[in-house]
Amino acid sequence: MGASSPPDLLQTLLNELPQRAEDQVIPTFLTTLNTTQNLNTEYWAERPQETSNQGLIEVQAGGNSFGWICFSNAFASLPAEKQDELTAAVRLLAVILENRRARPDTHESAVLDKASSLLGNIMETSPAGILIMNMQRMITFKNGRASQLLHLDHQMTPFNPTWKNLDLDAQPIPPEKMIFQRVLTTRSPVYNERIILELEDGARVPLMVNASPLLRQNGEVDGVMAVIMDISDALQTEAALRSSEERYALAVNGANDGIWDWDLQTGEVYYSPRWIALTGNLTKDEAAFGNRIEAWFRLVHPADYWRFKADINAHINGDTPYLQNEHRILHVDGQYRWVLARGMAVRDAAGKAYRLAGSLTDIHRRKMDEERLLHDAMHDPLTHLPNRAYFVDQLRRSIDRARRNTDYHSAVLFLDLDRFKVINESLGHASGDQLLIAIARRLQAILRPRDMASRFGGDEFAILLEDITGVGDATRIAQRIQEELAYPFRIQDHEIFPGASIGIAMITHSSYRAEDILRDADTAMYRAKAGGRGRHEVFGTEMHAMNVALFELEADLRRAVERNQFQLYYQPIVSLATGQITSVEALLRWHHPRRGLILPGEFIILAEETGLMLPIGEWVLRTACRQAKEWQENGYSNLCMAVNISPRQMQDGDLPGLVRAVLEETGLPANSLQLEITEWAAMQNMDLTVKVLERIREIGVNISIDDFGTSYSSLGYLKRFPVSSIKIDQSFVRDMTEDADDAAITKAIIAMGNVLGLKVVAEGVELEQQLALLNSEKCDHVQGDLMGRPVPADAITTLLQEGNTLLPTLSIPVTGKKRAPGRSAAR
Repeated sequence: MGASSPPDLLQTLLNELPQRAEDQVIPTFLTTLNTTQNLNTEYWAERPQETSNQGLIEVQAGGNSFGWICFSNAFASLPAEKQDELTAAVRLLAVILENRRARPDTHESAVLDKASSLLGNIMETSPAGILIMNMQRMITFKNGRASQLLHLDHQMTPFNPTWKNLDLDAQPIPPEKMIFQRVLTTRSPVYNERIILELEDGARVPLMVNASPLLRQNGEVDGVMAVIMDISDALQTEAALRSSEERYALAVNGANDGIWDWDLQTGEVYYSPRWIALTGNLTKDEAAFGNRIEAWFRLVHPADYWRFKADINAHINGDTPYLQNEHRILHVDGQYRWVLARGMAVRDAAGKAYRLAGSLTDIHRRKMDEERLLHDAMHDPLTHLPNRAYFVDQLRRSIDRARRNTDYHSAVLFLDLDRFKVINESLGHASGDQLLIAIARRLQAILRPRDMASRFGGDEFAILLEDITGVGDATRIAQRIQEELAYPFRIQDHEIFPGASIGIAMITHSSYRAEDILRDADTAMYRAKAGGRGRHEVFGTEMHAMNVALFELEADLRRAVERNQFQLYYQPIVSLATGQITSVEALLRWHHPRRGLILPGEFIILAEETGLMLPIGEWVLRTACRQAKEWQENGYSNLCMAVNISPRQMQDGDLPGLVRAVLEETGLPANSLQLEITEWAAMQNMDLTVKVLERIREIGVNISIDDFGTSYSSLGYLKRFPVSSIKIDQSFVRDMTEDADDAAITKAIIAMGNVLGLKVVAEGVELEQQLALLNSEKCDHVQGDLMGRPVPADAITTLLQEGNTLLPTLSIPVTGKKRAPGRSAAR
């Protein structure tokens, strides 16, 4: 605003005002306006309340305000040019006042101005807010920080009545306790008062306030100066610290672990209440317990003391990254309890530890559980004797001692009860368990403290004899054991005499493996049992040779399976009615590369024990069925194939599935296959046998009981099993012409088969007298060297092609017979 040339009013002011005294500049200016401009004007040092139609112009220059000029209501009706002229005049007035204020009249004034300027800069750049309030609660001075904190502008501002003074709990402060009022009332300063000032916009500013009264020369209070600082960060820090302290206190008091803090320079140790409670004291009694590390050391178990001190020193010296040690401390009840001490050192710049702190954890229950688990893992749950794992570990230690000292002798006794199975089955498993416990107790009573008895499982026990003079001591102890076991055991009102067979294996400086010693003792035990039970045997070199040969045979047998060294021979089964071959039995042979042809009697049991019988049996079944199908395709459609099934195969639940798969693969009719199982194998697990045989019979395969008469020979199981034929064991057939009992048994079996409608086959027929007797008793079929020895498949093919009867001419004619009605199926 303003005109292009100075108005007359401005010229008048320039001519008159600069010569006026400073305190007369504004009155002169107002008089000039009122007289020359016919305007009613007034002056205010503070901004007056605005009203409509009033013209307010601030006298302001250089950032300083000298007050306000208020024109009359006529100002608004003046022309714009006149209003601009008046405004320019007011600005001129402000410039004159600013020049008067800033002009140094004397040296002292310059010094004061410089000091005032410096003080102003300090106050303006202060991080604290500075306020001055007069008695009317008007803020007459405020620096920039105060304006920022209280959201004020640069103008003079009354203390806002809507602001609320709150304490740090956000509760209103009563008026008489407000800082301004207290300073005015007491005329005394207030230091470091912490309040929350809630501003008009709702913002809450936490402040630290220092306030002092401003006194006039006459001693009257003229106002209050306050220095305020924002303490938001400090309050947050205090809250975080308080929360941290509370968490620490809760952790110390509520944790299961005890806390300890050792000042290595003073030697003092802080023990938390929980730490003290681990010793059995409910509260900490410093006078009784002390605050030194020796108070802890006194409680440590002597066996753990030096290890604990060594671990502490190692960590203090920097050899370990942290302290961790398990030890036992003495409880007030006189018992030791397991604890875990953990800690870490605090080090200075040179790496020297000056403080060590950590925790103490009660691990007594865990250690007891570990010991119990270790005991359970190493002991038999029934007899509580050491188990096989524990025994083998101690045996290895004994072997090491024997190898280091040639004068040291020890031995292993392997004990097997002779009639435990009978006792278990007749009196029940509970009685069997009681007997085993009683035997364990009796063995422990016999042995010396340095010896150890162990239960391997079932009715097998092993004994380690330490530091004996030789084999004589071992045999004498074995004899003593057998004598003690000869005395009866009283179990459920029964007197039981179990008896035992014992094998002895000596441990010498040449022994290496615990497994070899146990194997030797086991071998000797079986030799003792085979010699008549109730005996003991010492393992000798000849037994070792047998074991070596057995191991070699097992290795060769495994290679035989891999290299297909097996061959099937076939023995004719001849009808007594026609003399013709009705079926053949597949018999396994092993073509050993060095020993030649080996019969099954030498390796079948080994194959059963090693599990090789499953792949061998599958090969036999598949090869025999394939050969039978080939003969049928060559015109012998009624020829049947008999295949033996081993006990191990009977235990395989997938046997029916294998039979079905082989028949489908080879194309052999199901009724052309007959599976033979021994009487003993069938009776091992009656329920499983019935299920397996019924599934096989559903396929259409015939089932025969082999070696009938040698085991149970029960009509009951014959009725349960879905069999179509039985084979009389060759032991009865061999002696039937000379032994009346064998002849009677053979006749009874044939008669029973006829009554039940079962085909009866007599095997092992080698003499014509045997054949004649079987014929007279109307046996169905015969098998044996008299009709034909086992031969390869080509030889059987020749016999089939020739078609001759295989029965010799007998003095008693061989005649046919009429079959009794029954379950027999035509083949």
